[in-house]
Amino acid sequence: MKDVLCYSIDAESKAGRVIAKDHVAQGLPAMVFLEPDGSVRDKIVGFLPAEDFIAEVQRIKKNEFTLGGLRKQVAANPMDLAIRWNFAQKLEQLGDKKAYDREIEFIHKNDPDGTSIGSRSLRFAALRKTAVDDMDFQDVYDFLEKEKDADLLLNGWFFLFQVESYLADKGEEGTRQSHRKLQISAARALWSHVPEKRTLRVANAISAALLNASDKLEAGDVAFLIEVSGAAARRAPKDANSLAMYGASLFLAERTQEAIAQLKRCVELAPKNARWRDQLARYQREK
Repeated sequence: MKDVLCYSIDAESKAGRVIAKDHVAQGLPAMVFLEPDGSVRDKIVGFLPAEDFIAEVQRIKKNEFTLGGLRKQVAANPMDLAIRWNFAQKLEQLGDKKAYDREIEFIHKNDPDGTSIGSRSLRFAALRKTAVDDMDFQDVYDFLEKEKDADLLLNGWFFLFQVESYLADKGEEGTRQSHRKLQISAARALWSHVPEKRTLRVANAISAALLNASDKLEAGDVAFLIEVSGAAARRAPKDANSLAMYGASLFLAERTQEAIAQLKRCVELAPKNARWRDQLARYQREK
C-alpha cells in the first residue's frame, strides 16, 4: 500500500457520516478505493483473512473485476452479456440495486432464450432461493449436472456443500446420515472445481465441516480430508488455524508424529494460544 494515498475516516463522525452514506452501504469496516477523478474503483467490506485481503488489494490495484474496470468493458462491448452480468454482480455487491436492476433488465431483453451466462446465473439464483424456501434442493443438483461454467459450478457446489453440512448437523434426526453422505459428495464435487486463488478459503471450509463430524467419517473420507487440509496448510504455511486442521486430519489417520509436527508449528506461530498447546499435549500423550 506504499503507492496508495490512505485516509482513515470515522464513519460515526459528522463529516464521516456524509462520506459513509455515499460509499459504505454494506457495513463496516470498509475500504473504498477511488480513482484520481474521485469515482469509486472498488470496495472491500468486512474483515478478511490476511491472504484474502492481500489478494483483494492486489486485484483492485491491477483494476481487475473492479467497478470502474467493468464499466469500461461494458462501454467497449455493450452487447457482451457475460460482461454485463459481471458488471451487474459488482453493482449488487456494492449495493447499487437500481443500476443492478437495469443491467438485469438489459440481459433479459437481449437473451430471451436464456442461454447466456448471465441468464443462467439468474436462473441459478432463482433455483437457489426456491430450494431454500421449499427445503428441496433436487432442482439445484439437476441444474449443476448440466452446467459447464466454472464459476457457476464453484458457486453451486459451495452452496450445496453448505446446505448439506447444515442438514447433516441440524436436520431431522432420521435424515442426518443421508445428508452426511451428500455433504461429503458435495465437498468432493466442490473441491474438483476450486481454482488456485480460492484454495485456502474453500479448503478451510471443507476441513472445518468434516472435522466437526470426524467420528462419522470413513477411511476414504479421512484421506480426502487430509488432501484438502494439506492443500490449505501448503497454501498458507504461517496460518496456525490451517496447520491445526491439517494436524487434526493427520491424527484421525493415526499419523500422530506428523500431526505433532503440525501442532508444534502452530505453537511456534502463536505461543500464547492455549488451544494449540492443549491439542499438542493431547497428541503427545496418545502417540
